[in-house]
Amino acid sequence: MFVGECYISKDFRGTNTHGAYKMGTRIQKGRRVTVYWRKELNDAIRVIMEEDRAMGIEVGGKRIFGVYGKSGGRRLNYEGWLDRIGRKSIQRDTVLVRDWNAHHGDWEEGEREDGKGRALAEWTAESGYTLLHLPGLTWERTVGAVEQQSRIDLVFTRGDGMWDQPEKEKMGSDHWALFSTMETTIECGEQTRSVVDWEKVEHTLAEEGMSEEERGGWYKRLEGDTAYDKLINFRNNHLKGIRIGGRSKR
Repeated sequence: MFVGECYISKDFRGTNTHGAYKMGTRIQKGRRVTVYWRKELNDAIRVIMEEDRAMGIEVGGKRIFGVYGKSGGRRLNYEGWLDRIGRKSIQRDTVLVRDWNAHHGDWEEGEREDGKGRALAEWTAESGYTLLHLPGLTWERTVGAVEQQSRIDLVFTRGDGMWDQPEKEKMGSDHWALFSTMETTIECGEQTRSVVDWEKVEHTLAEEGMSEEERGGWYKRLEGDTAYDKLINFRNNHLKGIRIGGRSKR
């Protein structure tokens, strides 16, 4: 699953999609957070909060929120935003992750605190959340000759064994990607998926003992006017169905 900040083009077409994943949010002007999950989890995941700057899902009795705190603005408005998140996560095992745009000494050494940072520190403490330590920076941007750096991407958890210690990876954005593993048990209904039958592929391509005239005959028998059409036909001729039953997910 992915929960976090999304890129939206000027024509609001949204992020790139992948055939194996479902995007669980509407793309619209002002939307800053989205969520993706593997399609076989469709029956196991429920969207419980959908705002421009906060997205929450429930899976296996646990809740995960991706956030994008507004830069600037008043502490009072920030507290109202936190309160809405709190109402959706009350008395639940919960993970809160992503860009809070808030500064506080609890997570930034030597950084000047702001009102939003104090509001976040107070709210998470009162709500029973634990801040998971991430060494080093989580955000950086160079503007002209000035390099800006901060640790505004944070992970808060409530509940035992919610997340392994999170890791981070620089992947081209000005934010580091934060990732970890959460264990939960999900009962999935049995599904059937088509996958490539590699034994059948190997058998088709085996040409030992064939004459020069016989070799490559498998390609000549493929349907299609272009090489791509023939590739699709080859794949469709080498599929098998596998059944996926209920099991524990990570």
